[in-house]
Amino acid sequence: SIYNTENIILVGYDSGNSISHGSRESPKYIKKISEAYRTEKYDNDNLKGWLIPDLWDGNKYLLNNSNINSYQINGYYLDFLDTLSNKLSEFSNFWLVGGDHSITYSGIKSLIQAGKKDIVLIYFDAHIDGGIEKKNVTNSNQISKILSFPEVTKVYQIGRRGVFSSLNTQNVKNSKFLFLNSTSELPYSEIENSTIYCSIDLDILDPSVAKAVSAPVPNGFSLKDLENELKNLYDFSHIDYGDITEYQPQKDDSLITGQIIIRLLLLGLSISSCKIE
Repeated sequence: SIYNTENIILVGYDSGNSISHGSRESPKYIKKISEAYRTEKYDNDNLKGWLIPDLWDGNKYLLNNSNINSYQINGYYLDFLDTLSNKLSEFSNFWLVGGDHSITYSGIKSLIQAGKKDIVLIYFDAHIDGGIEKKNVTNSNQISKILSFPEVTKVYQIGRRGVFSSLNTQNVKNSKFLFLNSTSELPYSEIENSTIYCSIDLDILDPSVAKAVSAPVPNGFSLKDLENELKNLYDFSHIDYGDITEYQPQKDDSLITGQIIIRLLLLGLSISSCKIE
C-alpha cells in the first residue's frame, strides 16, 4: 500500500507537565528518525508500505510552518490549542504526531468546527486524564473537557492502570465515558456510523518497551499487544483522525521509542482513509 501522508502534522507542544517537559521537542527528533526510513531512492514496489516514503519533506505541515507550536507559551495554552483546532478543521483527515495529550482536545474541537455531530473518541492511555482542577486544557484534564462537548457521544478508554487520584477521576463519572479492556469489546454496530477519533498516549506501553514518555507506568502493553489492538480497528474503514502523543525525546537515548512512533503511525494510517489501495 502507498500512503497519502500530506495530512500528517507534527506538533511540538507541552502544556506544562509537572513531572517532565520535552514534548515540544518531539518533531525534530521524529523527523531525524524518519530519515532512516526514506524510500524515495527505491523503485521496487515491494518495498512500498514497509518503509516510509519521506513523511516530512518541505511540502508537509508543521502548523502551516509556524513556530508557535515549538515552545510552551506560558499562560496561553488555550490560545495555542484553539489555533491548532482552527487549522485542523481545514483537513478532511489527519494524524497528529508529537506534543502532549492535550492536543487531542484540539483534534476533537476541530471536528466540531467542521460540523461533525456524532463523535466517538477511542483512546489508549495508562491515565484517565479526567481532572477538573484547572481551567486551562492540559494533558491531565483534556478528557473532562472533551466530555463537555455535546457533539461527543462516547469516549472509550483502553489500557487504564496504576493508581489514580480523586482529582483525576471525579469528572469522568459520565454516561458517555466507558473503560474497556480491549478494542475487541467496542460496540461496532452502535458506533459504525459515528465520526471516530483514535488517540494513542505512548504510556500505554510498558516502560521496558517505551521509556521515553512523560509519565511511565509499570505493567503496560507490549508493542505486539498495542499493534493487535490497533488491528482490531480495521473493522472501521473510516477512522480518519488520530494522534500519537507524549513522546519525550530527551529520555530516548537509543531512539527506540521514536522508532515505535513510526511503526504505530504506519498502522494508524492503514486504519484510516489515508490508505490508498
